[in-house]
Amino acid sequence: MKQKIKNLFNSMEEKYVFPIGRRTWQILSFVGLFVIVIGIIWLVINMTPTFRDSVYISKEEVKNNAVNNDSIIITKAPISNSNCTAIEVQSYLDSIQALTPNMEWKNLGRYEEETYYLKDKYGEYIWDYENYTWKRGTRQVYKSNPEAIPNIFQSTFDNKSLDSIDFCAKRDIVKISHLILKQFDKKYIEKLNPRFITGMVNWTSNLNFKHVNLGIRINKITNSNVNYISNDDEWRHLYECVTTAENNYSETVIEESLKLITKHQSVKKNVGSPEYEVSPSGYLNIIQITGESDLAEKEELTYAISGFNEDLVYYGNDFVSSYSKYLKLYSEKLNNVILEQEIAKLEKKENRMQSFMLMGAGFLVVITIAIILLLFSIQNILKNRG
Repeated sequence: MKQKIKNLFNSMEEKYVFPIGRRTWQILSFVGLFVIVIGIIWLVINMTPTFRDSVYISKEEVKNNAVNNDSIIITKAPISNSNCTAIEVQSYLDSIQALTPNMEWKNLGRYEEETYYLKDKYGEYIWDYENYTWKRGTRQVYKSNPEAIPNIFQSTFDNKSLDSIDFCAKRDIVKISHLILKQFDKKYIEKLNPRFITGMVNWTSNLNFKHVNLGIRINKITNSNVNYISNDDEWRHLYECVTTAENNYSETVIEESLKLITKHQSVKKNVGSPEYEVSPSGYLNIIQITGESDLAEKEELTYAISGFNEDLVYYGNDFVSSYSKYLKLYSEKLNNVILEQEIAKLEKKENRMQSFMLMGAGFLVVITIAIILLLFSIQNILKNRG
């Protein structure tokens, strides 16, 4: 048995091992270890996160309304109260009455005589054979005054199917109506009619305090020259501001847009050129453009508007149009950068697979050489004992 093993090793040595010396095998084993180390380093490099480059839109790109792909990569830049009472509702109604003293508040209605057809105990109308007609009677019926402000609110409560003791919902409707009316000039309120109040109350019944307060804030900034609403155009703008607030744009969209509008107003004041004039609806359009853009990420939106702000003097005489083009181009270029980022991620994934294969090959080489060297040692031991 011993001789058979010896002969086996001798034959293997003569066919495979003898042509290559021991030192060569050792060198090859070190090469295999080096390959494993390189594979590990390559794996670590391709396991790092793939960061995306920032985006910058130049003035020339906005002017040409086209992205310059050569310049993509740059270095970085009311909680409801369940204990509401009728007193709270009445207090806000009293506040509204103080704002609208010329409107009807006292004459809520009156009893009027009404004619009706008489019925028998079976519910059938009674025929008057003498006068050849149905018998009729009269009764007193209360008719509410549709122009009385309390009745307008009560009608809204009824249309909303509010329970008689749901004072919180009633208070909110009256409170929001009062908040809206406080934005009006007294002389403008004197011109209002009950139909306007009816429409306003029906509108406010579908609003919440968050949207109304934000809409009023937007109105004060976009229409900064107006302290109190004094005409229909200003009222229409406030309505549009509240409607914009109802779009539920993110806080970043609102804040960054308002900062941009305020900055433009400051530039316009300093420059003093009529070309820099922007209407309140134009400023409101800035918020809508921002909110409807594809820049959903807070950080990206901040960077984008910051870049536009830096060249605001250049864009000032075509503010709204330039801003719209700027965000469109920024979004286009951002998409290109994101695409490049995804491609880089795929390349790293492929490189990781190659590094695993490289390490596997190196490991296989080392194991093979180790086995061969082990065979050398076993053969030497057998020779020495033979």
